[in-house]
Amino acid sequence: MQSKPTDGSGFTKETSDSEVISSAKDSSAKKVFPQPSPPLYLSSRGLTIALVFMILTPVCLVAAAVTMFPTLDQRELPVSILLDGYHYPEEVQASVDAFNAKKGEVLEPFLTVRNDGDEPLSSLFVTVNKRFVFHASEPLAPGDTRDFYLSRLQEPDGSMFWPNLYDVRRVIVKARLPSKKQAIFQSDWASLVTKNAASPDSGEPVDETVEPTLGSDSDTVL
Repeated sequence: MQSKPTDGSGFTKETSDSEVISSAKDSSAKKVFPQPSPPLYLSSRGLTIALVFMILTPVCLVAAAVTMFPTLDQRELPVSILLDGYHYPEEVQASVDAFNAKKGEVLEPFLTVRNDGDEPLSSLFVTVNKRFVFHASEPLAPGDTRDFYLSRLQEPDGSMFWPNLYDVRRVIVKARLPSKKQAIFQSDWASLVTKNAASPDSGEPVDETVEPTLGSDSDTVL
């Protein structure tokens, strides 16, 4: 038996052990324990969306890969490289010296690409000496020409092509066909000079006997 004072009168009230146990049970019964969250269920609509997403994702990845990395057409790109606007490095350097002496303008040599096919060409890449590149996104219609100034060609690190220092050794032209495939034309300098000399509409032929100045050819393939 336990005794517990109830007031200041000096009287005590006896409490049995069973009452103490019952009170402890009542207090524990009032405690609230966290309940587990209900399980999540995927509705039929959500399942359909998930399946469509799983199917379209690889299709979109393949389409993006085809767009960024087009397949190569085995046929040669139907273009010609015209040299009417080309000047050798020593000619350009002479024009630079004359400009510094206030006696003339600096020559801006360029290569002309002509579309000899019957289909438009898009996304043209002109690469000189396997290193210096210029990209033209505008389509090139059949029979049309486009000039590519050598001073605008750059390496991947931003280094520019200096027409008064570097000679042209090799030219590569890449373009995309209407079939979304990519075709390539490439030629060394001697072949370009020979073709232009034999072409009736090429203008004055470039002298192939002129020795190049600073070689800029590299084994680095873009």
